[in-house]
Amino acid sequence: MAKQATSIDPKVVLACLRKALKGPTQLQGDDSNSMFPKGAKGKPLVEWAISHGYLQTTKMPVNVAGKKKPAQVDYGYLTEAGRKFIFDEENPKPILESLLPAVEKLGKIDTPKPEAIAQQVQQVSEELDKKVNQIFESQKSKLMSELEKKFSKLEEELVKSVGKIKEDLAKNLGSSSTPQTEIDPKPVLNALTEALKRVDAPNVHQSSSPTNESTKPQLKQIEDAIIAQVSTQTESSLGIRFDTLWNSLISRFPDLTHGQFHDALRNLNQKKIRLSGWSGVIDDMPKPELGFFISSKVMYYAHRLDILG
Repeated sequence: MAKQATSIDPKVVLACLRKALKGPTQLQGDDSNSMFPKGAKGKPLVEWAISHGYLQTTKMPVNVAGKKKPAQVDYGYLTEAGRKFIFDEENPKPILESLLPAVEKLGKIDTPKPEAIAQQVQQVSEELDKKVNQIFESQKSKLMSELEKKFSKLEEELVKSVGKIKEDLAKNLGSSSTPQTEIDPKPVLNALTEALKRVDAPNVHQSSSPTNESTKPQLKQIEDAIIAQVSTQTESSLGIRFDTLWNSLISRFPDLTHGQFHDALRNLNQKKIRLSGWSGVIDDMPKPELGFFISSKVMYYAHRLDILG
């Protein structure tokens, strides 16, 4: 009898892939810095991620205590499909939208019985509390740190608005024998509307938090600045490292993203400049999030086309 295939939970793979959002990460190991668990426990998860096109692997040199030569260790890096898989799963917009019907119920209470009003208010309040917790307790542990600040502030706004409505309802029920026939849901609806405007899924090409479109530098400006910097390379130099390029660009373009930086370098490669890979141990690479793969090699140097290196 054939052995039954192990069932893979996509949420487990998602948690592992999330560790590679900042760049190439050791594929399997015992510590929390590795993407997947070591050995047979992690192998089917790795195979599942690769078979779905979310992950690619390569070997990189890593220093090992007690050994003179670096060991070749398997590293994994996300594909564009992998980044999209993570952001599609963690987009909180559908959860926020699901709050709207519950809030709208507050404006449609028309029974003349105070006890019926109290029962409906209690039901709506419990539903709101449950969904607010679902958003901000579950999503906080999953989203990137750049989004956590935004949602912490949003949580405070929503909880405050819901609490105000519940307080007003309690006062109305306790101070009048004639029940209110219409509850104003405007504070919560306003909070939800603002929330939905601010939770579009991040651009999968960006490693940093989204920026205002009006403040983003244009790709041509970035490319021109890179060409100007690389042109200063001398015959004897080894090329311009990406972290040096980044530090020069970010002083001129404060809203520059890693995605724009990578796009500009790819556009210029073999046309205006030439890129080469990091030849050392991956642990020694400054700002590894600036590197990117071409033909399974991490690019990290930019050269003038007329200089071989």
